[in-house]
Amino acid sequence: QHWHPDNVSQWKQQQVEHFLSRAGVNPGQYRPLHASPMHSRRRATFHLKRLSGGVAAGFHERQGQRIIDPVACSILHPGLITLLDQLRALAADILPTGATIDARVNLLDQGPCVQLAMAETGKATQGLDKSPDIMAALGSWAAATGLARLSILPSESRTTAIPLFCPAPPTLKFGAISISPPPGAFLQASTDGEACLQSAVAEIVGDAKSAGDLFAGCGTLSLPLVGTLSALHAVEQDQDALASLKAGVDAAGVGARVTTRCSDLANSPLTVDDLASFEAAIIDPPRNGAAAQTMMLAKSEVQRIAMVSCNPATFARDAATLCDAGFVCDWVQVIDQFRMSNHIEIVAQFTAGTSPRRRSQ
Repeated sequence: QHWHPDNVSQWKQQQVEHFLSRAGVNPGQYRPLHASPMHSRRRATFHLKRLSGGVAAGFHERQGQRIIDPVACSILHPGLITLLDQLRALAADILPTGATIDARVNLLDQGPCVQLAMAETGKATQGLDKSPDIMAALGSWAAATGLARLSILPSESRTTAIPLFCPAPPTLKFGAISISPPPGAFLQASTDGEACLQSAVAEIVGDAKSAGDLFAGCGTLSLPLVGTLSALHAVEQDQDALASLKAGVDAAGVGARVTTRCSDLANSPLTVDDLASFEAAIIDPPRNGAAAQTMMLAKSEVQRIAMVSCNPATFARDAATLCDAGFVCDWVQVIDQFRMSNHIEIVAQFTAGTSPRRRSQ
């Protein structure tokens, strides 16, 4: 935070260049870094604890459990700052002393979507998610606050959220398609960064008529392309996210063009035969990358690959796998949507080459 933004951008660019160089990958072009504006982060997980003298509300300190109030935060969207104050007031009203609650928040088109999770341990929190009075108070608070949706993760289940307040299905629009993401869905950190990634992916896919979206999530990167694609195959491990994607395309009347598959691509990647019908592929894996799936892509006949990553080390490893098989890394762009942090988003274009090594596979 003490560093000049230009120096931060230069350092992030150098990080990507360093890892790619060490992996033996030489992109044809490094495009200028794109930085999202300040006050643009639209998702956060807040921690709240009721104390005898008030409420601690904010983020955990680095490598610790103490809750720090993000006073005058220059990263978060103003809507999240306002919501944190409202969550603090809620905790003061309904939580007994010692109780802890986490609030995972996404800003959707209709407003904040909040998913609450009571602490798994601690006598002060036990039974709160089964109290009719607490549940009624939460519903009233959600309505008064203008939430798009409020859900709760019960203490006995950390996978299935129970909706408490949802006047209408909240939505996000990807191109001409609106989807209703599940509670606590993973979204890009900012709408600005999301738009930059979508534009880059659209450029890479180009005029391809068939594409696979690997680690598809809710369809952030592929759904804006459905109007020009005749066939899209979306693969994602999260069943709820995949169901949201499919419901969105069905509601838009283009469901016949989109097929889905629920699969853990880290352990069960699409095979070369599975990839045979794709002219283009979009791949956006988690931080540990997609070593197994990239090896299948390297052997496939896919002509264009849009690779998105949040980890320069695993990105360089997977990029080297493609390039060693004869793909060409045409360009790389760093997108800084995690301002004032060491996190990096990367997007790159790979096109099929004609090297003897690739032809022999």
